Amino acid sequence: MTNRSTCDHIVIMRAKMKPAILSKKERDRLRCRQEIFVAAETLFKEKGLDMITMEEIAQKAEVAKGTLYNYFPGKSELINNLLSSKIEDLLISLDNVASQKDTDYIGVLKRSVTEIMMTFEREKEFFKAICGLKNNNLNVDRRLLHKPITDFLQRLIETGIQQDLIRQINPSTQTTLLFSIVQGFSFR
Repeated sequence: MTNRSTCDHIVIMRAKMKPAILSKKERDRLRCRQEIFVAAETLFKEKGLDMITMEEIAQKAEVAKGTLYNYFPGKSELINNLLSSKIEDLLISLDNVASQKDTDYIGVLKRSVTEIMMTFEREKEFFKAICGLKNNNLNVDRRLLHKPITDFLQRLIETGIQQDLIRQINPSTQTTLLFSIVQGFSFR
């Protein structure tokens, strides 16, 4: 099981609310969900995405199999939710970087790229497993990994173009190039 204070912190971050707003039942539900994520991720690292079963995840999370299926109807939904959770954490960090008033645009761009690279490095095996699914028989939505990050980068690049800090080239092309470079360095 995971440390209670860690789960409480995650509950608060996920809900983006003050803890007093969440009922005990909601906090318990979010804590259980996080424990399932931790168990699933541990097993993914040990055995790979394709090789684990929902029953193994339930055992590792110390929840009934029916409880696991109440949260996630199948392994694809669990993986997609875990991926979304990791990307959501990254986007919160990126929003914090972008909202810092004492940093100029180039500083925000550098810190944002650094944050993305650090997240990719920290989550390297999981993200590589997602990208490396050959036939995607798990029905994992890879756009959950790419789209939110590229959308953030594109908004950042468009801001640089508006401020005449970045040459006026198609922002989508610049975003694709920047994301490909970050992903290439992170997955080497």
